[in-house]
Amino acid sequence: MQAEAPQYDFWMHFWECSVRGDPLPWEMLLEISQIPDEHWDKGLNTPTHIAPMIREIWERHAAIGSPYGKTLSVNSDTGLLRVEDAPVDCATLCQSCSLKLKEVSELLGQFDNYCGALKGELFLIRRAVDHHPENPVVLHFNARSARQMLPITIANWQLPGIEEEPVFQLLDATLLDVETSLEKLGEVVEANDSRGDFSRVAQSPEIRELAANVAQDVAEVSEGRLREEVIEDAEILSDSANSEALREVSAEALASRGIRIWIAARMAQARSALKASADFSKDVGIVVSGAGGVTATGVGLWDKIVGSTHLADFVQKVLPLIGL
Repeated sequence: MQAEAPQYDFWMHFWECSVRGDPLPWEMLLEISQIPDEHWDKGLNTPTHIAPMIREIWERHAAIGSPYGKTLSVNSDTGLLRVEDAPVDCATLCQSCSLKLKEVSELLGQFDNYCGALKGELFLIRRAVDHHPENPVVLHFNARSARQMLPITIANWQLPGIEEEPVFQLLDATLLDVETSLEKLGEVVEANDSRGDFSRVAQSPEIRELAANVAQDVAEVSEGRLREEVIEDAEILSDSANSEALREVSAEALASRGIRIWIAARMAQARSALKASADFSKDVGIVVSGAGGVTATGVGLWDKIVGSTHLADFVQKVLPLIGL
């Protein structure tokens, strides 16, 4: 029927996806529904009139962003893939990747028998989508980490293999799609080049013992996502029941933030001391006021951080583990 009546291709695809519980993207359906009424009216009697408009929207939403600034799409005339020199900016690419991750997360949420086993993968996906949808580095790193965890989870829980279970196959393909779509972006390349090895941090009993106190100290002077995530990461890192891969992700997040905050606090304290010195009062403006993207304002705030023996001990133990 498809070969003889291509004007019904989309509707057949829509029906098949609905039957197997795999709904099409809401944004695409909304755009199709907004085709002007006069075209719908004409399409009732002449389906070939509206079919090209629907297909254009369908193909555009089905396009896969590549890391080379091009777009792969399906040629409706030949049924074959083609590449178009359509540059994709970072914001658009992040939006596309976030939507893909959100869709696969919502799909997995419907499978109660797998949600418990996949809690680590779901945690990474949802943190990226809910907290960092516009950050290509987090989207890429969390997708890559979740994909690396998936076969380990499957083996540990004795679940069907990726190729045996369509849900896992879709999850793996989506994570790989996001990972490869973002891997050539400048920010992602730079972050990966400078990323340390935090496996030893995750494995250290001393670090796990300190994690909760460090998170509490940082949370007391934090708000919003930072406050929420440091506590969350400390809980994950401290719980040996979590997979090694998930604990390593949380170890990197907690250690990286802890080091940056500790350095910024020490620099702010030094800057404050220099301001108080008559010898340096004139030229104090040249002193670095922040570190690692943390702005050093509010002396009282930084004094609290410098006064945290937990954080100081934590940083001193982490640095040699990551080769610094």
